[in-house]
Amino acid sequence: MKILIIGCEHSGTRWLSHNIVIHPDVEEIIHCSVPTDGSIGLDWVIPNIEDNKYDGAVIVTRDSSCLRRSQESSPHSSFKKLVENNQFYSKDLIENWVIAGSIVMKSCKDNNVPYAMTCYESLVQFLEQNLRKIFRQLNINEDNYKHYQEEHTNRSLAIPWDQGTTRPIDGNKKYIKDKQP
Repeated sequence: MKILIIGCEHSGTRWLSHNIVIHPDVEEIIHCSVPTDGSIGLDWVIPNIEDNKYDGAVIVTRDSSCLRRSQESSPHSSFKKLVENNQFYSKDLIENWVIAGSIVMKSCKDNNVPYAMTCYESLVQFLEQNLRKIFRQLNINEDNYKHYQEEHTNRSLAIPWDQGTTRPIDGNKKYIKDKQP
């Protein structure tokens, strides 16, 4: 099976891609962050959904305050480039992602491509339960997966340029600070 993993930049798509590609029934992961490299990224995603090039799709979300902070703190923010290039659905980061995600979901529905939604925070807290739910929604046998309880080390399987840097962490901690008394 070929599975599209798509989410807002800094939403955990690389880590999820890695966890899904090691399922024996998954042949390939197609990874897309929205935005990416200063463009929305849907110009190639939607035609591929319409041409049934994916057997399923996973749409990944993340806490909106963390997404905003990640874009504000990144010197290489793709969303800033979108605004500079005047290529956006909305000048608001979250609204832009909601519109892009809705377009992907509608295209999947219109073309009978099964899709699942998940969020980074749920994956970090309940990885096995969320992976099982995703596999069921994509019609993938959840019992064939053998990595629910272990961390697989070869992360370049899903994202060839990821040389093992993707780690499952509570990434929200870097964006949210506890108030000190």
